[in-house]
Amino acid sequence: YFKQKLFGSSSERRSDLPGQLSLFSGSGSGEEPLPELIEPEFTEVKTSKQERKPKADYDEMFANLPIHYEEVNTLSEEEKQCPECGAGMIP
Repeated sequence: YFKQKLFGSSSERRSDLPGQLSLFSGSGSGEEPLPELIEPEFTEVKTSKQERKPKADYDEMFANLPIHYEEVNTLSEEEKQCPECGAGMIP
């Protein structure tokens, strides 16, 4: 028995061991009806209470800031003339 247990094939369908009962035998109350399958119900669940605010773009963020343009003139009168043709250059 011990040699068969240690070195024999390991299968749950073995019926050659004397005195062992089978868990999966067909004896009993016959075939039992299959339980009815219940279809699951799908419900949508929100994970957060508040929706995210859309990201502000730069136009919206800086719309209220005052705009100040300052023209900077650091060239001398000689540097304002084109070296090729001598005409005045436009900034």
